[in-house]
Amino acid sequence: MVKIGRSEGRQSALGASERTGARAAGESPRRDRRPTPGRSRLAARALLLAALSCAAGMAQAGGGSFGSPQRVRHAGRPAFECEAIAFLRGDSAFAALRIEVPYSELSFELAGGGLEARFDLILHVLDGDRQRTGEIWHERVHAPDRSALHGRGARYERRLLLPLDPGRHQLEVAVSEPGSGHEGRVRLALEIPLVLPGHARLSPLLIGPCGLEGDTAALLADARVKASFVDPAETLCAYAEVFHPGTLGGQMRVAWLLASETGIGGEARGEFATAAGEGRTRLSWPLPAGELLLEDYRLAVSVEVGADRLEGGTRFDRRIESEISLSPFFRDMFDALGYIAEERELAPLRMAAPQERARLWEEFWRRRDPTPGTERNEVKEEFLARIRHAQEEFTGTRPGWKTDRGRIYIVHGAPGTIERFPYRAEGPATEIWTYEQEGLRFVFVDRHGLGEFVLWREGY
Repeated sequence: MVKIGRSEGRQSALGASERTGARAAGESPRRDRRPTPGRSRLAARALLLAALSCAAGMAQAGGGSFGSPQRVRHAGRPAFECEAIAFLRGDSAFAALRIEVPYSELSFELAGGGLEARFDLILHVLDGDRQRTGEIWHERVHAPDRSALHGRGARYERRLLLPLDPGRHQLEVAVSEPGSGHEGRVRLALEIPLVLPGHARLSPLLIGPCGLEGDTAALLADARVKASFVDPAETLCAYAEVFHPGTLGGQMRVAWLLASETGIGGEARGEFATAAGEGRTRLSWPLPAGELLLEDYRLAVSVEVGADRLEGGTRFDRRIESEISLSPFFRDMFDALGYIAEERELAPLRMAAPQERARLWEEFWRRRDPTPGTERNEVKEEFLARIRHAQEEFTGTRPGWKTDRGRIYIVHGAPGTIERFPYRAEGPATEIWTYEQEGLRFVFVDRHGLGEFVLWREGY
């Protein structure tokens, strides 16, 4: 079991909560999210745009936008990730899929002087629970020895283009190992927008190293265009295409916002104008990702093309440990680390010179890695997921991660049960969080009726 917590004292279990009565960190946030204090209205609006479906773009003067990529992970064995995004090529619509399976999740056996894993990759297009069409690929993966099953490049990846008609589609992807009996399935909902004739449309927003050439279809087939980046030397750019009728003969204006999912990793924004091409205009611009904290980000873009306003967005994560010393938001993250680490462990990191901070940051998380030798660090991922949940659920006059409920959630995870008592004549609104397995109970009260719950009592 993965653990998080201070080096001494009680530790709480990580991972998706199987208890009832509370939402786990990985689930979708509720719709009534309150904005983080201090953000401008433009920032809050752009963050919202990044989460909109393609229908939002279609509602504006008939223009079409192709929304954010849909990304899901299967957590059981074999663990894998699937990403799907809609795009147009000429008058034809497609879904571009990327399936990625770490070698460490596959069952390898001795074969031909090395190792071999066999599995089936299965794709279904569903209409409800009824299969509309499907395809199966019998795959083989070879490795020279066990050491090749771990590390940054030790993974199977396949990219597919699937022609689809406009409308809503349900895609099911399965990775099945007949030999071991392991199988994982995920489903993605994807919408192909219908673009009205005579109006502009915006392609999917893609992230990759700067300097890439080619149209959207070429970039979607390029392995360097992805959703997770780990190379410290990589300078990232955003790419998109605007398709418009004829020659506009003027300029289109582009505004963008890059913001961290947790709210403590910083944000950057910009806008620029570019000359419209003939029928198609390619957009690209550099992202200041190296100046931002290492975590998950949303990128939102708004493009004004004649009478159309097109909006789109995407998500990606930045996992470059060496960039931590550059972040002006490191102090906020450092304060949050105080929830799970003792001051004697944090002091060297706090006093380190910028050039030493990256190494110490890596060591801090390496000591907590429950699966050393693999690319993922589940403890770090869960820590950031809990901060993100705290920001979504508990932000009010203060950032959610700084509140009492946020602190308890970050340290202990989702409670087994939450009892809520509204304001009444005999007392303020109250929440009681119970962690049955750990033998813990926390009572929070809203003393002023403003939704600011403070910790009143803890213990059984």
